[in-house]
Amino acid sequence: MLRKLPINAQRQALILFLSLGLPAGMSAAEKSGSEIGAKAEKTPLPASPTEMFTKISESTRPQWRQFYRTSIIRCLDGRPQAALGLGAVSADLFLAAQARDAQQVRNLLQDEETIEKTLGLVAPMTRIRQRVAATAEKGDWPRVQEALRDLTALHRRYLREQKDEDLADLVHIGLWFRTMRICHAAAISKSLMEPELVISSPALVADLRNRFTAVSNPQTETNRCMRMLHNRLNSLNHLWGRVVPPADESARILRSAALLEDTFEE
Repeated sequence: MLRKLPINAQRQALILFLSLGLPAGMSAAEKSGSEIGAKAEKTPLPASPTEMFTKISESTRPQWRQFYRTSIIRCLDGRPQAALGLGAVSADLFLAAQARDAQQVRNLLQDEETIEKTLGLVAPMTRIRQRVAATAEKGDWPRVQEALRDLTALHRRYLREQKDEDLADLVHIGLWFRTMRICHAAAISKSLMEPELVISSPALVADLRNRFTAVSNPQTETNRCMRMLHNRLNSLNHLWGRVVPPADESARILRSAALLEDTFEE
C-alpha cells in the first residue's frame, strides 16, 4: 500500500509538476517526443520542389545536370505505378528548370505525355504542356517554374475529377520522393549535412508515408515496386521521426541514401 505524502510534500510536488508542464504520467523524455511530434505536425510542407532546390542553391552552387536520370520510368506495371512515375518525371521537370535546360524540359514533357496516356490525361494536359515548352524556349525560368506548379496541380485535379483520388495521391508521393532523392544527392555532393536541405522536414517524410499507407495496404500489396516503396517510406519515417544528437545528424543523412534510391527505375 502506498503511503500518502504529507500536505507540504504534495504541494511541492504539484509546484514541480506545474513548472515542468508535464501531463500526469508523462516523463521528460515523453514530453520531448510529444513536442517534436507537435512541431512536425505544424511544420509547413514545401510548396514545390523549387523551394527545396532554391535552399540548396543558397548554400552552394550545385551542378544540377549531374542529377538527371539516364533512364526514365521502367516500373509502369499498371496505373498506380504510372501515377508514381508521373510524379517522379514532374520532379525531373523542376530539376531541368532549375538547371535552365530547355532541351531537357522538352524531353521530359514527351516522357510525361507517354505516361499521361496510361492515366487518360493527355487531352486535358496538352495546352499546359505547350505553355511550359514555349516558356522554357524563351528562357523565362520564373514563369517556367510557375507553369510547372500549374501542371502538377492539374494532374492531381483531373485525376480527382475522374474519381481517381488514390492515383492523385500517388502522383504527389512520386513527385516528393524523387525530389528528396535529388536534394539528398545534391547536398551530399557538396558535404551539406543539414536535414532541411535533404528532406525539408520529418513532416514531409511522415506525410508521404501516411498517404501511401492510405492508398496501398502494406500487408496485401503484391506489386514489387509498391512493396519496395512501402519499406523505404516506413524506414525513412522511422529514421527521421526520432530525435538524434547533433553529432549523429550526418550519419542519419548518410543512412538515408539507400532508402532514397531511384525506386522508379527498378
